[in-house]
Order: sequence, then C-alpha cells, then structure tokens
Amino acid sequence: QLIELLTNYPQTKGLWFDGSWDGAWMKNAEWVDALGKELREMHPDLIIGSRFRADEYGKRHIDSNGDLIDDYDQRFERNLPNSLEEVGGNDWDCAMTIPENQWGYHRDWSLSYVKTPYDLIEMLVKANSLNGNLVINFGP
Repeated sequence: QLIELLTNYPQTKGLWFDGSWDGAWMKNAEWVDALGKELREMHPDLIIGSRFRADEYGKRHIDSNGDLIDDYDQRFERNLPNSLEEVGGNDWDCAMTIPENQWGYHRDWSLSYVKTPYDLIEMLVKANSLNGNLVINFGP
C-alpha cells in the first residue's frame, strides 16, 4: 500500500512510521531495507524518519555504528532533548502526548496529568529553539 500511496500522491514529502520496536519488524530487517530502497527509488526526495527500521542488531534511531538511521531522528518520545549537542546536528522530532503516556482513546483523562496550553506552548518553543519539530498526539 505504500507503493500505491506514493503512486497516487506523488507530491508526498515524507512518511512518518512507528513500529521499529516491534520484534517482527526487526526479524524482517532485509525486507524493511528493500522496502526503503524501493520507496526511495520511486520518490528520491522522500523524507523517512528513524522509526522506519532497526539495524541488523536491533538498534533503533542510531545504528550500531553511531549513525542516524534514515533522514531524521525520532528517538525523543515524550522527552525533549536538552541541548543541540544531544541531537548531534540531526533533524529531529519529538512525539508528545497531552495526557501522560496515553496514545489512543481514553474515556477518562482525569486519571493522569493533562498538559495545559502553557505546557504545550513551552514545549513547542523549546523544540523550535533546538531546531526540531513537536508532534502532538491525542486520542479522539
């Protein structure tokens, strides 16, 4: 379906993946690598983040050689980096939830801290000051 998406929507700039932590994804590293090559062959300027795949040793985001996997660093989940040095000069994003650690639907948001608009603005400003992007996730 990824090939179909890029064929039907050639203006696509990037794909945001999640799942490199999954054992099945790691066991099929050769297939994932081949898929990545195929996507880039049909769309050479496509931007793919580091959640797309793991290396042959199961390392995610930064491979066993210390190099960034794919085009930008996505390892900052629910934690913003503290400095430009921490991102190593790489483009990056941080996926952040509004209620603590709640990625999908939850009937009762009162069970945990819910970030305020001020919290979110502060995170956005910090992400921007460190040349990154903030991905805000909330359930329906």
